[in-house]
Amino acid sequence: MAVVALVVVAGAVFGVVRYTAEPPRLDGGAVRLTLARPGLPPLQHPYAGGAVSLNALSDDAAVIGLRGAADGSGREVRVRTGETIDIPAGRLRLLHVWDMWQREHDAVDVILTPR
Repeated sequence: MAVVALVVVAGAVFGVVRYTAEPPRLDGGAVRLTLARPGLPPLQHPYAGGAVSLNALSDDAAVIGLRGAADGSGREVRVRTGETIDIPAGRLRLLHVWDMWQREHDAVDVILTPR
C-alpha cells in the first residue's frame, strides 16, 4: 500500500513540475521568440532587415513569420532545429524549440545574423 501511495505522490509532483515548467534562461547572443496570446497578432522581433515572429511550433520545428523592412511584404517558412535559413538582409538559425505543457511558455531560440 505504501508503494502505491509513493507512486501516486511522485506522479503528482512530476505532473506539477512539468505543467509549470518554463524554458531556461536565454543563451547570450540568441533571441527568444514566443507565440502570440489568443486573439492578438504574432509578437514581432525587429532586426535590421525587417521583423521575425513565431507563428507555430512542433517538437523539432517552427513556423517563422518574416516581414521585410523594404517593402513590408511577409511570408512564413518552416525551420527545423539546427537549420539556418536566409531571411531579408540576414540569416536565421533555429537553436531550440521549447514545446512546453502550457502554451504561454512555448518559445523558440534563434540567432539572427545580419548580412
